[in-house]
Amino acid sequence: MVKLHIKRLFFILLLYAPTIMSAQYHWRNVLITDSLSSQNDISAIVFAKNGGMWVGTWKGIYKFVDGEWISDGLENHYIQTLILDRNDNLLAGTWGNGLFIKNTSSKSWSVLSKMVSNVNCIYVDKRDELWIGDCYNGLLVLNGKTHTKQQVDNLSTGDSTVTSVVSDSDDNVWIATYHGVSVYHRNVGSKTFNTSNSILPTNDIYTLCVDSKKRVWIGTMKGLLCYYRQEWVLYNTNNTSLSSNFIYCIAEDHKGNIWVGTDNGVNRFDSKRWVHYNRNNSSLVDNRVQTIATFGNCIYLGTSQGISELYEN
Repeated sequence: MVKLHIKRLFFILLLYAPTIMSAQYHWRNVLITDSLSSQNDISAIVFAKNGGMWVGTWKGIYKFVDGEWISDGLENHYIQTLILDRNDNLLAGTWGNGLFIKNTSSKSWSVLSKMVSNVNCIYVDKRDELWIGDCYNGLLVLNGKTHTKQQVDNLSTGDSTVTSVVSDSDDNVWIATYHGVSVYHRNVGSKTFNTSNSILPTNDIYTLCVDSKKRVWIGTMKGLLCYYRQEWVLYNTNNTSLSSNFIYCIAEDHKGNIWVGTDNGVNRFDSKRWVHYNRNNSSLVDNRVQTIATFGNCIYLGTSQGISELYEN
């Protein structure tokens, strides 16, 4: 009889484990507007060092000021990516209207480059160079201060649709495309990994992240990969409790946990255990987690219906 009670207790704990684990966070959901609007479709979240917060949406850019959201321009543009560079400039990549820039102290945006039109990603590397990935036109590399075009020798990528760019601890640049992921070794050349020469489950790569342990995380539509010291590990719904194989975004928090946004909620990985949060077991505002940002001990999840903020207890 005692063994039976223990088994029942274990089953109850197992059944409610996601809810119990989620109790270590306070959840707060934030909407740009109270109405059902594309302004709540969040594609990017960035922070200044002083905590200033901007978000990119389907309908422009918004800034959080004195407890409320105010428009910060480009209201009629679909913002695909938004970053803050080392020179205190905001750079916004749009769909169909190119790349824009403005200083955080300025009120007006200007076109930074007409060489790109559908900007998927913007990345600032250690050399203060801007790597801009376009949906059709491949990569554009600009000097971070003068914004002049930089020549990049011996670089080749899987195709001309660039979805994400990061650099690793050795200053190699990783470039995600719809035909694999390429690694560019400065002034030496590049190598492309795809389904024919790696364990990549698909050539459609959506997002990249390099963590503090020097691991490269690769998000695809068929699972998540980790590349470290020339070894690959694949995580998917078959070998983990990952909530979906469709990976939109990846980020690392201040404790070294890896957060993975999917079309079925967000997952946290502490290098040993996976925990997932979705609308069924948490206060997540929407299951489609499109972007993740961290600031201090807080995690910000941008979804297609607003932002969920997680604060540690």
